[in-house]
Amino acid sequence: MKAKIPTENKINEKDKKRFLSKIQKTDACWIWIGTIKPNGYGQFGLNYKIHYAHRFAYKLFIGEITKDLCVLHKCDNRRCVNPNHLFLGTLKDNVEDCIKKGRNKLPPILRGENHGSSKLKLSDVVAIRRMYQQKEYTMVFLGKLFGVKKSQISKIINKKLWRTT
Repeated sequence: MKAKIPTENKINEKDKKRFLSKIQKTDACWIWIGTIKPNGYGQFGLNYKIHYAHRFAYKLFIGEITKDLCVLHKCDNRRCVNPNHLFLGTLKDNVEDCIKKGRNKLPPILRGENHGSSKLKLSDVVAIRRMYQQKEYTMVFLGKLFGVKKSQISKIINKKLWRTT
């Protein structure tokens, strides 16, 4: 006999009780202690579908969410499902909230010899520019000498690469 797949979008008392059993309430946040996705958000399975725990909590305690809206956290805690800490916003609101709370820290841009795929050192670049200025060496020759393409040498000489040197 096949399992009956619910067609209604309503949450019954049994599902609500199961959801609440996966929450540890503190004075502030309600911490999701169920399964955590790799991105740090809680997840809750219901009716053969995986839901983000904070979105499910919003739906359970506050109301429906249209697909174009995000559920944001006032507390900035991805595992929090406290409905008092949740609010709706657009993707733009979510990005602005991220920036405002300082969660948009990007890793530093690595340039020059600090870049993982750099074949040259700063001393090589200085030598390339000096040798080319002497008009004794062609870009093709310098490329072969330093193990890079002529186009790379051209960009170095014209300061399209390694501009700060």
